[in-house]
Amino acid sequence: MGMGDRCPDRGYRQYLHYRGCIVTMPSWISDLLGGVTLVDAILWVILISIIIGLIIKAWPFVRGLVAFVGIVPILLKLSDFIDDTTKTLEDHTETLSRQDVQIAAIHHETHKNDGSSIKDAMERVEVGVAGLYGEIDKVNITLQDLQSEDRRLQREIDERTQPTLDIEGEDE
Repeated sequence: MGMGDRCPDRGYRQYLHYRGCIVTMPSWISDLLGGVTLVDAILWVILISIIIGLIIKAWPFVRGLVAFVGIVPILLKLSDFIDDTTKTLEDHTETLSRQDVQIAAIHHETHKNDGSSIKDAMERVEVGVAGLYGEIDKVNITLQDLQSEDRRLQREIDERTQPTLDIEGEDE
């Protein structure tokens, strides 16, 4: 290559044209590419770009298809699930019906009615107990009165049966 010559050495096997000069590729690139031309490389790049674009566009469909394939076994078990759920619902409905009857009986016993309920009986017991408290208060008052009277009588008996001796020199 001369001083004024802008084109590189032409000793390589493949040549590219660049601004009127022949540009050669290094031998390792030409060995790697073999007989691939620039047109071939551009076509491969376009083809790969199209494939990548199709994959990107088709990905939501592929993802949906994969999800659908995962749902298929679940859908096959759906009828068994519905049958089990129906049986369980029937069992629970029967249980709830029995519980409704029991709750009605409990409601009858815990709310006022014609006097035969537990609530009515409890109110009668409470009234009776309140009356007993009043009677006990009266007995306590009478007991206190009797205790006071007993002490007074005991002092009187003591004074009559045990006379006190007067000691000379004591002030009365």
